[in-house]
Amino acid sequence: MTTLNTKKYIQAHDDLGRFRFPNSYDSRLAYVSLATILEMCINNKMGISQIQKMIDEMTQNEINLLERLSK
Repeated sequence: MTTLNTKKYIQAHDDLGRFRFPNSYDSRLAYVSLATILEMCINNKMGISQIQKMIDEMTQNEINLLERLSK
């Protein structure tokens, strides 16, 4: 694997943000969040597969939180 799949994370972050802050959410926050995650991972010298695993876990956490909040 040479690229990261970040589309699902950005979509999940946007969906959760729009749900929690419908009038003030800015979709650029998903990219800021992703940049912060990537910076931490690179500084900790994580490999691409480790980073992808972390992003996938965080995506699932955001999806789960959205589902709990929307009930």
